[in-house]
Amino acid sequence: MIETQPRAGVTRAQLVAHFTAAPVPADWSLIRSGVVTNVLFKIGADVGFYALLSAPNAKEAQSIVDQHTKDEVLFDIKLVPVHHFAHFD
Repeated sequence: MIETQPRAGVTRAQLVAHFTAAPVPADWSLIRSGVVTNVLFKIGADVGFYALLSAPNAKEAQSIVDQHTKDEVLFDIKLVPVHHFAHFD
């Protein structure tokens, strides 16, 4: 799962403008291809989003995140391992 927090100094207006603009084609392709399966937007004072990312392992998930966020300036991005089932290995 991808979790975001606004970077220091980024205004709420910048975040709202980002979320209401057309999606970047490369990011949209992740959704169309099923790599990103759900996006949930944080509302209230702490604007941001959560996204469920489908990857075979943590290394591949990190690679996908790194590839698609290298120019990101609005958010700090954290990758949180999750699974659909209780799997604690």
